[in-house]
Amino acid sequence: MYNTSTYKRVLFSVFLFVTTFNLFGQNPIDTLYFVCDQSNTLWYFDRATGNTGEIGATGVNLIEATAIIPSQNGYVMYATDAGNFGTLNQNDGSFTSLGQVDGGG
Repeated sequence: MYNTSTYKRVLFSVFLFVTTFNLFGQNPIDTLYFVCDQSNTLWYFDRATGNTGEIGATGVNLIEATAIIPSQNGYVMYATDAGNFGTLNQNDGSFTSLGQVDGGG
């Protein structure tokens, strides 16, 4: 169903999230997030329980990069989709464009 490349991307993304928060002294987050290339959906991985699950459709087709940044109210998840920069809603998976980067999509 999913190819090896997809799993490698997911594992690499999880590694980056964990490493980034530990290197900069942030409290590690309990929930990690990733986007499935095939279904264009946002998923979660709960580090404490090992559970994974689908959150919802992103509404876009070409998300290639994500980052989660601490904010005053928790964390904000940013993503790029075909040259558009925006946020991913951690509750429903939706992508909201904030503007174009790299010439846009």
